Amino acid sequence: MEAGLIPIIVREELVLPFVDLIRWGDRSLVVKFGEISSIPRLVEELMLKPTKLMEMQRRGQEAYYQFFHFRESHYHYAFLTAFQRAPKILAMGNNPAVTAVTGQQ
Repeated sequence: MEAGLIPIIVREELVLPFVDLIRWGDRSLVVKFGEISSIPRLVEELMLKPTKLMEMQRRGQEAYYQFFHFRESHYHYAFLTAFQRAPKILAMGNNPAVTAVTGQQ
């Protein structure tokens, strides 16, 4: 994505990173396993639409620098997000890891 490449994501139940913040369909080709044979056609169709192709490349680069090109601030955001979600995932009970992060018991 940094170089302007458009990812081809083959997925069924894959949860993509930052799915609540990134509209993956705007910057990648997403196909299901049963649709793999359609990839060449989808790529050809995209190549015939240079404006859409360049827009997807631009959006991919933006997402790369915003979410994947890690700087210190990105590590902070990633850990903060994980810690905010941890109580929803882990049992709150008497879990020392959750207590240490959230201050809640």
